[in-house]
Amino acid sequence: MMRNDEVRRTTGQPRLSAIVQARRLSLFGHIARMPDETDTRSIITNYVDEDYPARPEIKQSLTG
Repeated sequence: MMRNDEVRRTTGQPRLSAIVQARRLSLFGHIARMPDETDTRSIITNYVDEDYPARPEIKQSLTG
């Protein structure tokens, strides 16, 4: 049985992680060139303010 590394080396295929990283960078470059008003760009480039309310704690009852 051949290991994955041997198959990739024999066939000349790149690692899956390298393919995913390249496609993510390509997509980010595409989104970065979009106009600022585009919903997709604003979702990717905006950040959540520190004043955003934290997730509420869930208190569990011991009695059920």
